Amino acid sequence: MCEPSYKKEDQIFRSEFRETEFDGIIFNSIITYPNPIVINKDSIIVEIELVEITDPRIVLPINITSALMLEGATLFGQNLNRYSLDAPEQRVQIAIPITKSGNQPEENHQLSIRLSLEYIYLHEKQVINDGLLAYDLYGRPVMQIVRDQVLKPNLAIGLEQSVTLLDLTAAARQSTP
Repeated sequence: MCEPSYKKEDQIFRSEFRETEFDGIIFNSIITYPNPIVINKDSIIVEIELVEITDPRIVLPINITSALMLEGATLFGQNLNRYSLDAPEQRVQIAIPITKSGNQPEENHQLSIRLSLEYIYLHEKQVINDGLLAYDLYGRPVMQIVRDQVLKPNLAIGLEQSVTLLDLTAAARQSTP
């Protein structure tokens, strides 16, 4: 039986840069990963920087509540730690360990990263006094800012190139009865 193997010096490390505008927030990200990725040994590193908030209704901090490595709906790795971006130019580094392979000991996959974000989004509602809508002297509705809406969107970042996942224990699993 042929068993997969690799030499550490044959791994090629790649870094990919992205500038992403996402719902009024601009992020820079650098994704660093080896190719091939050895299951249960290697991680994909995502360094994400908050560049600017272009929507004034977004309130800091922006929290990253999870980082998942996916191909379609298949989960290959996850980091469920919480990270906080409290100001522009702040950055965090997230390691996503790869813990699942495909069906074969060596396969190519087109992976993407999904970051779950959480932040307060201000919205306006019209003021009600004594059960009636309030208007100013010019007949315009009186509005107030409400801070009770927490948004939880997902930011997806795809890797530019397909990655080979190498499962060094797969041959042993396949050969056992």
